[in-house]
Amino acid sequence: MNPIMTEICRAFEELGRPYQKIEHAASHTSEQSAQARVAGGGPLVIGAKPLLLKATVRGNAQFH
Repeated sequence: MNPIMTEICRAFEELGRPYQKIEHAASHTSEQSAQARVAGGGPLVIGAKPLLLKATVRGNAQFH
């Protein structure tokens, strides 16, 4: 599993929050993502998009 995904799942577990992880091929549109969620057994109306930010703090660029 991707280390970032591992960290996200661990955070949900530590907080006692329920979640469902559905893995699927990359999708390029919201419609493709919705179809992948439904095919994976998830609900059509719930989904999340990853967001990657690059921030420079004290001259040190990092991705978050």
